[in-house]
Amino acid sequence: MLSQKAGDLLASLIGAEKDSVTMMSNATTSHWVALSTQFSSENRKRKKVVMTDHDFPSALYAISRICAFMGWTLDVVPSHGKPGIDIERILVRVDEKTLFVATSHVYFKSAYIQDVARLSQHARKKGVLTVIDGYHAPGTVPVNVRELGVDFYIGGCLKWLCGGPGNAFLYARPQLREDSEPFLTGWLAHKK
Repeated sequence: MLSQKAGDLLASLIGAEKDSVTMMSNATTSHWVALSTQFSSENRKRKKVVMTDHDFPSALYAISRICAFMGWTLDVVPSHGKPGIDIERILVRVDEKTLFVATSHVYFKSAYIQDVARLSQHARKKGVLTVIDGYHAPGTVPVNVRELGVDFYIGGCLKWLCGGPGNAFLYARPQLREDSEPFLTGWLAHKK
């Protein structure tokens, strides 16, 4: 399948395992797919998604609608006009009620590079999933999703990888495949 072959080529650019990257039409849909893996989560205590006000607007819009639909709380960490957000201000928001931390690797407005490895390590210790919007990272900074320790990594080929529109991608940590099936799927997601 072409989307799988293209995903494997992209995997080599971001340090991902074979069969862990799939091509998507855009980053917003990728956020929906990643978050939909927890729509039937047995853990009903976790109903919070942590983001920042520097995250890309379409991600904020989509995730706010997902939160409204699911009855989850969206906790947006403010930047107070600074180009980046001190990671400590994000980490303190990640608690036993948090289901996802969904933020950017490189903030689109300022090019501030977030310490995703530290964020992912902290989230994993707390039992929280990470959805990292890496749209502005591949092609500008080195990316290795295994070293970063992320659960989901979303990117696109439109900007810094010099591809055309409709070339977004979604990485899912392979260990998640066994117990994280997305609710938002389509034609190419069916085995037959």
